[in-house]
This record gives sequence, structure tokens and C-alpha cells, in this order.
Amino acid sequence: MCQKSNFMLKKASVVYTSHIV
Repeated sequence: MCQKSNFMLKKASVVYTSHIV
């Protein structure tokens, strides 16, 4: 569960960064 949440957070972070850049 924790690992899945971490994965989603990481994916969201990548998308967020990609959107800014």
C-alpha cells in the first residue's frame, strides 16, 4: 500500500515537473 502510494506520488511529481518545464 505504502509502495503504491509512493509510486503515485512519484508519477504525479514527474507529470507536475514535466508540465512546468
